[in-house]
Amino acid sequence: MPESFYLQYMPDERAQNWLCELQTKYATTNSSERLTSPKAMHLTILHFGHLSDTLAQLQTVHSDLSAEMFYEGVAKLIRASDPLLPSQLELHATGIDLFGPHGTALAVTFKPTTELVKIHSSVHEKLGDFLEHIGIQQNAVLPHRKRALQIHPTIKPHITLIKGVQPQQHVLPERFNSAPQLRLVRNPGFITA
Repeated sequence: MPESFYLQYMPDERAQNWLCELQTKYATTNSSERLTSPKAMHLTILHFGHLSDTLAQLQTVHSDLSAEMFYEGVAKLIRASDPLLPSQLELHATGIDLFGPHGTALAVTFKPTTELVKIHSSVHEKLGDFLEHIGIQQNAVLPHRKRALQIHPTIKPHITLIKGVQPQQHVLPERFNSAPQLRLVRNPGFITA
């Protein structure tokens, strides 16, 4: 069983270079800003994080959740999600915007293609099956750090470039008049101990 689990796509080399150019353009001298490392840039479909942490946090909502049931559910989710994910996606960048609970993550936004919407919907259907398997209702209020495990009806595709931005220092959202189509490749999705 992996230590961490996530479903995400990483920019290929050409896309990564373009994203790094944007990152440089939008970075300020503010010391609170943290640039996303090029190798960490990604578009998330689903993020569990460290499985042991996720289990502990979900047990605060469902105290009867056993480790065995949780890990069995994760294994089923991994097997069910794998065939839903193509090896690569072609996405059109649409602009720059702020994300996060306080709007402090500056990100490139993408047009949600029919393929991406279908992938997101299918994966979140499997996430619903996982939550049902472990005895958590799909509309349950999850711990703040595990809200990513809630079913989201729509996807807002983006890749974070800078965290810790001061929103007032940027006039956003900004839409691109022209931007390249970017290729994103599937990340294996596991970090093992």
